[in-house]
Amino acid sequence: MAEINIYKHGVRSTSIRHLLYVTIILLLVPSLQSQNITGKQTTRKRIDLKNADIDNILKDPYTGKDIHHLLGNVRLQDDKIKMWCDSALFYPDINQVTAYSKIHIQQGDTLNLYGDYLFYDGKTGLAFVKTNVVLIDKDTHLYTDSIHYDVNTRIARYTNRGRITNAKNTLTSIIGVLYVSENLFHFKDSVKIVNPEYVMTADTMDYNTISDIAYFTGPTELKGDSLYLYCEKGWYDTQNEITSVWRNAFINNRKQIIHGDSLFFNDSTGYGDLSAYAGADFIELNDHPVCNSMGLGNVDIEKLSEFLKSHNALGQLALGIRDGKEGQIIRMGSEGTGGRDALFPPEFVEGIRKLGSGLITTTVHDNYMMFIKINYKLAISPTNRDEVAKAELVIRQNQYKTLELFRKYLPGCEKAFIARTSPSLN
Repeated sequence: MAEINIYKHGVRSTSIRHLLYVTIILLLVPSLQSQNITGKQTTRKRIDLKNADIDNILKDPYTGKDIHHLLGNVRLQDDKIKMWCDSALFYPDINQVTAYSKIHIQQGDTLNLYGDYLFYDGKTGLAFVKTNVVLIDKDTHLYTDSIHYDVNTRIARYTNRGRITNAKNTLTSIIGVLYVSENLFHFKDSVKIVNPEYVMTADTMDYNTISDIAYFTGPTELKGDSLYLYCEKGWYDTQNEITSVWRNAFINNRKQIIHGDSLFFNDSTGYGDLSAYAGADFIELNDHPVCNSMGLGNVDIEKLSEFLKSHNALGQLALGIRDGKEGQIIRMGSEGTGGRDALFPPEFVEGIRKLGSGLITTTVHDNYMMFIKINYKLAISPTNRDEVAKAELVIRQNQYKTLELFRKYLPGCEKAFIARTSPSLN
């Protein structure tokens, strides 16, 4: 019996010790949690009133706390932002401000936010600004009706249409998010970029305001004078005119048409370099004629020049050194062969047009006209070998037909002959 009593007493003592440990822990946990919560709440400083022409202190009828009715040149500040306005209701007990008229929020050296109404919660760092809202960050200007701005994360959001101007680009969308620290906009719904050279529309787009690169997902179109683009994913460098697109990608640069899974276009050189992975559909357009030039000998330059003058058809005239003599005609031309004021015979004008010929020439020798061009437009792309060979034959035949027209209708060319031709087409 004694042993049994000793065992029971040991169990009872052990249980009491365990109970005490648990009780102490339970008492400490709320205290630790309270310390953590208090620490979080004190990470933000309270809003300070820096200036107001009039400060009427009222009592909240429900809480009995002070409400400051501020009027004239109001200025408030906390550790994140500075605020200006015409009038405000300041609630120091709950660290909140409701401000009216000529709202100006400044954060850091570059961000300024303007509007006609402001609600700012100093505890959370959340600001709501509405009516005539303008947000300026460096060279980027955002215009909208209302905006939510988190001063902690430096993220601004609008949900009822916005317009952004940056460099040459104007961007609009229904929904937008500006990540100020990352210089990045995220646009959603009816997104449009308007540039002097093109218009781009998309469903969803990200735009970097420093690099001026647009990243898009979903159906996207770009329309310009020299470029049409469609894709469902890709990016476009608006400064350097470089783009990479994929997913049902299609590009027409007025020189080639290409369709494929992944396309790359570089227009920074002015030549519209277009590339794609193997297997892409490719069509080269024929927007440029091929040409060849010829030189005519035994031409009386001065006699031809006088004829062009008398027929109101001398569009170009330059004097210089010709065969060692100064003050001689070295370049002349008629830009009025089809003009309404030129007095050429109709048969000559019609013939020149059909042959694709011109009447602009340079010369450095007496009795010689250089570079009389004959143009010819192919039925298909000038990269087709057989068609180019046929075109060269046609052009050389047209050179002799042009010579016949010159001999017949242009004084000074009665005894002209073909002295030279270009060795190949241009």
